[in-house]
Amino acid sequence: MKNMKSRLLTCICSTLFLLPFDLMAKHLDRDRIVANPIDLNYRFRPEKPSRREAADPVVVLYKDKYYMFASKSEGYWSSADLVKWNYIPCKSIPIIEDYAPMVIELGGELYYTAGCTRFFKTSDPEKDDWKEIKVNNKNRHDDITIFQDDDGKVYFYWGCHDKKPIQGVQVDPENGFKEIGEVKDLILHNSVKYGIESNGDRNEMNKDGYNEGATMTKYKGLYYLQYSTPGTQFITYADAVYVSENPLGPFTYMEDNPYSIKPGGFISGAGHGHTFQDKYGNYWHVSTMVIAVKNWFERRLGLFPVYFGDEGHMYCHTVFTDYPMQIPDRKVNFKKDDLSVEWNLLSYKKEVSASSFQPGYEAVNAVDENIKTWWASQSGRSGEWFQIDLGRTMQVEAVQVNI
Repeated sequence: MKNMKSRLLTCICSTLFLLPFDLMAKHLDRDRIVANPIDLNYRFRPEKPSRREAADPVVVLYKDKYYMFASKSEGYWSSADLVKWNYIPCKSIPIIEDYAPMVIELGGELYYTAGCTRFFKTSDPEKDDWKEIKVNNKNRHDDITIFQDDDGKVYFYWGCHDKKPIQGVQVDPENGFKEIGEVKDLILHNSVKYGIESNGDRNEMNKDGYNEGATMTKYKGLYYLQYSTPGTQFITYADAVYVSENPLGPFTYMEDNPYSIKPGGFISGAGHGHTFQDKYGNYWHVSTMVIAVKNWFERRLGLFPVYFGDEGHMYCHTVFTDYPMQIPDRKVNFKKDDLSVEWNLLSYKKEVSASSFQPGYEAVNAVDENIKTWWASQSGRSGEWFQIDLGRTMQVEAVQVNI
């Protein structure tokens, strides 16, 4: 195989070479094939150690386009198909750099907040022209989510703490999101009973983690209050669900939790996410995936199919989503329909060589199927190269490079 050379490419986390089991098994639309983590221009954080970061995502369908917001991204992205994402830098929202953004459509306009002490709105998110609105809610709510019920009533849900609960309250968007009624405690910490709430890569620390990142989904009259736990630095970072017949509870723990978890594979973690519907009525979960090598907050984003079972539970497909899948352009049944394009990994632990490497970042790290290790060349100059010997002639269908 010829050398794979790249201009200014200094590090590769993993390179995937993929071959279909049977090209005739299903129709492939190559323009709709993706793999996690989502292919975005992840921003380098300016402080040291330098790292790329995006987390706490929310996606909203507005005027037939998807808009995705994530923490510390200096802007947001738009997409017509959940495949190709266009980055929109944003200067008109001065809190765009805050953690845990929340976006919702109300009255035909998009509203943005982070912490809910300041709100901004627009009717044209393709332009960087958001306007601040008056707020009659002076309480800061970390990891806020906003939900509008079928009857038009609007609710806040929030919480980000290892002791304080996930809380909720009704608000009036016509009066600057002023609170209506009393704040309710909705989800308490219970790591002794629910081990997924215990800290650790294996939930082994016997200590309450952070319950955070609430989001709400209503389906067939039931309210699904989701929250993330135990912490963004752990590979067991997951989303769990409580269910109720009322927007402010009481809520009951969904016994087959966690709803969204991915403790293994090329990249792990599936916490602090947001569940949304696409333009065809399919449900998806966009969530935070973990690297956490240079810093706890070194993270990426993942997209996963969602369905509801006959018993009223929510399910999120995270298995094998490191591998290519085809985003549908129609209504499908995620309980039965497989999005996989059935391409197999060819590069795992194959013989490799490179023009140079830094100590601890040898070329072999690029083919160990672990995003927490990577190859780094000595320089970022043109002419650095990386090569994989597959051992025999193979048909290569795609290459995925994570940097």
